[in-house]
Order: sequence, then structure tokens, then C-alpha cells
Amino acid sequence: MIEYKAALVGLSVEVTEESYTSQASFVDLDAIPTHRPNDEMVHAFSGKRIGKRNRLYRTKDGRIIYTCINGANNILRKRKPDAFSEAEGSAGYVVHFSRLSV
Repeated sequence: MIEYKAALVGLSVEVTEESYTSQASFVDLDAIPTHRPNDEMVHAFSGKRIGKRNRLYRTKDGRIIYTCINGANNILRKRKPDAFSEAEGSAGYVVHFSRLSV
């Protein structure tokens, strides 16, 4: 349904694998492995999900960000590794960062 609706307005949809994207740290640029069935390897990440219901993520240097923002950025980074490089920038993607003070 998403692909159908996107096509109606001229957008393309790319489906991708998203394992480990909420566990790896986007800020610290952790490597994001791909899940393989029967893989016994344990992956270590620099940050940690914290807070009530794991809604927050603490980076290696102690910064706190929302887990959903961390995961979404890692999904984009996993699919398009150059998405946040200075040469490419994020202009070609639907990404708008903003800071809210609550």
C-alpha cells in the first residue's frame, strides 16, 4: 500500500533490512552488522538504550537522544552509507533535523 500511494505522487520506495539499527550508535558511527540466521557472534555497541521502555539512547560520550531518531538515522546510514557525508549531505533524502526545548 505504501509503494502504491508513493507511486501516485511520484515517490520511490526502497525496502531494506534493518537489523541492529536501534542498538548501534548513530552519533558514534558504530558499525551496523546484518543479521544472519544461526549466527552465534555477539556484537558490541558503544551506546545503550535507557529510560522507561527504552525510549532513550545514551551515546559513548553520555549524550542522550531518542531511540527512534537513532534507529531511523542508522537505517538510512545502513542503506546509503554516504547519506551524511559532507560531500553528499542529506539533501536528497526526507530528513529534517530540529531541536526542541521542552
